[in-house]
Amino acid sequence: MAYFLLQTLPEKTIPMRKIFIIASMLCFFSEAMAQIKLPQPSVKGSIEQMVGLTEVEVSYTRPAKRGRKIFGELVPYSRVWRTGANENTTISFSEDVSIAGKVLPKGKYALYTKPEADKWTFYFYKKNDNWGLPQPWEESQIALQAEGKPIPYPMETEYLTIELNPINYNDGKIAIRWDKTLVELPFHTQTQEQSMENIADKITATSSARDYYEAANYLLTSNGDLDKANEFITKSLSMQTDAPYYMYRAQAVILSRLGKTKEAIKAAETSLQKAKKEGNEDYVKMNQDSISQWKKKRK
Repeated sequence: MAYFLLQTLPEKTIPMRKIFIIASMLCFFSEAMAQIKLPQPSVKGSIEQMVGLTEVEVSYTRPAKRGRKIFGELVPYSRVWRTGANENTTISFSEDVSIAGKVLPKGKYALYTKPEADKWTFYFYKKNDNWGLPQPWEESQIALQAEGKPIPYPMETEYLTIELNPINYNDGKIAIRWDKTLVELPFHTQTQEQSMENIADKITATSSARDYYEAANYLLTSNGDLDKANEFITKSLSMQTDAPYYMYRAQAVILSRLGKTKEAIKAAETSLQKAKKEGNEDYVKMNQDSISQWKKKRK
């Protein structure tokens, strides 16, 4: 089409013909380039994880090893690193957390690290929209810094990988893997305190059987106050004419941990019969195993 239009231009309009040729070539190359889709050398990555009642999210760019020696060479020791490629890595917490005994207020931070052979320093930087390292680096922007210890990792990790690993309701770890190095930084949430406040607010004279059960089950699974858990599960069962097998199972385990083996066996037997009726083989086996174990304990 461009060639046809070019031929229709009069000879005396040579400058115009040259301009048209150049414009056509630029248009052609622009269209050709726009059609080429190629993978980026560093890929975007993100992870979200609930740790108890705290939502944690990391967004970062993942450079590849590509046969290079990473720590000590590509990523020099004793220099602050963006913990990724391109724009800085960010991490956000929906609630306050504690790291190395210090409180980090909820919010979104740039995550910088300073790798060394025997330790890494983590920096949670308030200004989180930097491209790479902030210029200048401002100590006043460091909300918290803490250290983690690198350890050898048995398998080579090609792409930088950041993980968020829950340990229990209250604790988790930020884990960074690349090449054959792993470094972790533990953090502590306020789940226990928040949960107890929620229970105190929710358990009232108008609470449902389900409310009492959930409160009891939380105290059981979090190694909380078992006497209070027993009070809650007893109340829940008393409010129902046909409580499900899993509620009686919770009661059985609570009673067993309180040392009330005879009552625990009775609750487990009720849970067993209800589980058989519902066809839940997992609970059937759990109750059978517990009853056998607890009966031996009584002898």
